[in-house]
Amino acid sequence: MSAEKHESEITGRFKCTSAGEGMPPACYCHAIGSIQIKNAPDDLHEQVRIRAAERSMTVRDYVLDVVRRDLARPTLDSWLERVRRGPTTDVDAGEVAALIREGRDEREAELTRRLTRAE
Repeated sequence: MSAEKHESEITGRFKCTSAGEGMPPACYCHAIGSIQIKNAPDDLHEQVRIRAAERSMTVRDYVLDVVRRDLARPTLDSWLERVRRGPTTDVDAGEVAALIREGRDEREAELTRRLTRAE
């Protein structure tokens, strides 16, 4: 099996070049990406280092986690487009304000009841 075919079947993305007869193609595949941030401000790097340490993570793992979480969220443009295409409603501002007020009143009554019971 050729190196190109072998790696393509495994990853579906990368092609390998063989360094010579008898060498495993995986030894010469460059399938791992790399991101480098040059000239990162010292204070930013320190904040990243601290956050990583607070989570018992390496800086590498912390940064990968931050990037993954960001990429899992839709972009602002795609989210706005989805909102524009979504259903509309005919609720006026007065109704919204009344519902908010009602929810706050209920919450206040519940807190008062709990505090009274605790005393």
